[in-house]
Amino acid sequence: MIRIARMKPEHVVGFRLQPKQAMLAGNLADPAYVAALVASGNAFAALVDGRAVAFGGCLEWWQDRAYAWMLIGEDAGPHFFTIVRAVAGYLQAAPWRRIEAAVASDFRQGHRLIKMLGFEFEGRMRAFSPDGVDHDLYARVK
Repeated sequence: MIRIARMKPEHVVGFRLQPKQAMLAGNLADPAYVAALVASGNAFAALVDGRAVAFGGCLEWWQDRAYAWMLIGEDAGPHFFTIVRAVAGYLQAAPWRRIEAAVASDFRQGHRLIKMLGFEFEGRMRAFSPDGVDHDLYARVK
């Protein structure tokens, strides 16, 4: 059974990112980075038997604008649709007028997911990620 809970630093212990997001593993190994996500108050973990299979949330840029993020574990597959339903509910209730997200330009499944969540393509961001990969900017506007 999956449970959605506020993210805690201990949730990242043993978490393994899906291959397409592996370049972000260093961020999760940085206690200051994890503490900043937790401190945002808008970071959540999808837990199975107390072990995280995904993280996500929004970072508020300013009033009515936020950046959505999601880190998916390599073992999240069996729980994916439950996670997507939880994310959709969170986004529906979110207080921000504009929520942005970035997806690696070559990540077909990521594009499918972000569109399912009601985001629309806005443009290409060159060399966006730590490994220099291009990403596409999406936004969901109420």
